[in-house]
Amino acid sequence: MPSNAIKAPLTPIPRDSAYLGRLGERVRQWRVSHALSRETLSEASGISVRYIAQLELGKGNISILLLRRLARAMRISVANLVVDDAPPPRFEGIALLGLRGTGKSSLGVQFH
Repeated sequence: MPSNAIKAPLTPIPRDSAYLGRLGERVRQWRVSHALSRETLSEASGISVRYIAQLELGKGNISILLLRRLARAMRISVANLVVDDAPPPRFEGIALLGLRGTGKSSLGVQFH
C-alpha cells in the first residue's frame, strides 16, 4: 500500500464485542419474556435459527436489513433494539501547563 493512501481508523474491537453481546442479550431476554422459541422468532423474521442463536451469543454481526426484519418480528423499533446503553468512557483527567503563578492550581481545584 502506498504511504500516502488513506487508512480507515481501527475500530475498538473490545467495545464492539461488548456491544454485540449486549444486543444479543437484549434479543434473548425479549424472546424469553415473550415465551417464544428461536424457531418461532426465526419463522416470524425470516432469519435462520442458527443466526439468531449466534446473535444471542454476541457472535452475530447483524446487517441493518436483518436487524430491521428482526425488530419488526419482535414488534419493537430498531432504535429500541440497538440502543447503546453502555456508559460513556470515563474522563481520566487533564494536565495544566504554564508558568509559575498563573493559576494552574486554582483552576485545577475547580475541576476536581
